[in-house]
Amino acid sequence: MSSLRYVIDIDRLILTDMDISPERAALLRSQVEMALQRQLAQTPLSRENIGNAPIRVPPISVAGAISDRQLASHIAQGIARSMGARRT
Repeated sequence: MSSLRYVIDIDRLILTDMDISPERAALLRSQVEMALQRQLAQTPLSRENIGNAPIRVPPISVAGAISDRQLASHIAQGIARSMGARRT
């Protein structure tokens, strides 16, 4: 069986109540894309959930200090869940 390749385009990350510069937001977006690639390599999408529809991810709350890399990982996990990623 051939493996599927995903092309995912993150149009927008809404970062409310965060004091974050545009440069840092762009870096965070790149980190989210990389974390999402790693996440989907481990938890592929089911075939019925693959398409071109926009994905709406529920808000993610973070308490306390967290690194950008950790935040990117949390966001990627939320996106993967919203896309229907499943454990194999």
